[in-house]
Amino acid sequence: MGKTIFEKILVRASGKTDIAPGEILWVKPDVIAVTDLNWKQRESFQKKVGLEKIPKPEKIVAVVDHHTEQLSSPEGAEHIRCFRQWAKANEGIHFYDSGRGGLQIQVLVEEGHVRPGMMVISDDPEAEACGGIGALVRSSNQLMWMAAAIDEVWLEVPEVVQCRVKGRMEKGVLSIDLRHRLHRDLGGSFGRFVEFSGPTIEEMSIDARLNLCSSLYLSGSYGIIAPDKRTMDYVKSRTDDAFDSFTSDPDAEYAGLYEYDVSHLEPQVAFPPSPTNTRPISDAEGMEIHQACIGSCASGRIEDLRIAAEILKGRKVHPGVRMFITPVSRKVQMTALEEGLIKVFVEAGALICIPSCGTCPGHVGRLAAGEVCITTSTVNYPGRMGSKEAQIYLASPATVAASAVEGRIADPRRYL
Repeated sequence: MGKTIFEKILVRASGKTDIAPGEILWVKPDVIAVTDLNWKQRESFQKKVGLEKIPKPEKIVAVVDHHTEQLSSPEGAEHIRCFRQWAKANEGIHFYDSGRGGLQIQVLVEEGHVRPGMMVISDDPEAEACGGIGALVRSSNQLMWMAAAIDEVWLEVPEVVQCRVKGRMEKGVLSIDLRHRLHRDLGGSFGRFVEFSGPTIEEMSIDARLNLCSSLYLSGSYGIIAPDKRTMDYVKSRTDDAFDSFTSDPDAEYAGLYEYDVSHLEPQVAFPPSPTNTRPISDAEGMEIHQACIGSCASGRIEDLRIAAEILKGRKVHPGVRMFITPVSRKVQMTALEEGLIKVFVEAGALICIPSCGTCPGHVGRLAAGEVCITTSTVNYPGRMGSKEAQIYLASPATVAASAVEGRIADPRRYL
């Protein structure tokens, strides 16, 4: 019987030759990804268990993206100070400070640390977007510390379903809209992993693939796309380091099949209080908003900024709306500057944030009671971005940009 791409990565990482869904494996990570979130408390855990030094610091990629200087609180500054000291004490760690990297997920792929076929352990579930280039990521704070301490973690072999996608999306409908639709269809506790395939996936850019695979953990799932020539060109333009590339065997067995024709897919909007509460934009149009945000682990890539700029060029953000735009990394920010996108945003009346988590967890642009925000962020539970009495709607960067112009949730297709 053939193997899926997930199983092939786990076979390589575990050293076993035959595995089955439900089996528990000990696997060795290729990369261990770490953020600065609440680092002071987390570092105390390391001391409590007697781990004085990280045995393989060269495997660790440490990124400041939560408690950046943008979050001007004494507690945040202390977390970053401790994080910097920890990285310095463990010589060999790949460390990206504020202004030198961006969000963890983007740094991992953009700097060539994560490559196809790799087994990655992270403390941030958004790193699972690396599935867009054919890597397998599992995430939790406990797994990260286990990997850092003993260079090994245990994982369960997942059941895998296929998701075949065909059709051409209308201009203004993005891979993020497909992801929101999947959240609705899979629910909040799907529990199986998803392998994407089909002609629509093959035509997707790397940015679109990363956006599609991002945040599927919110459905208890994980997405992966088999690497192809587009993937190889992207990775090889960023690193000369070797990697193994896997695809599923033709006779691999799957636990199910989902098929989508996206030719008639509308832009999607996730209503509060959950990303799985997704509806077509026709159910949301006309709802007044007070804030619009583009950025987060699940967006803010250069293609997201380009389509937002296409909508905003020559237009103004509605006077009743505050708009925040956060590039996902320093490199994306530089590209946006070179292409004139930042100028378009500033002229439209948007605020530009430093590459970081920014507005997603409410570090910037906190919401007051009764306010409504539309955002490309990952989650929308009450209190995520400020007051528990505020409402958060999730959508694509195209939908957010169109809504910022109109001052109400708007269909971006009429602007493109």
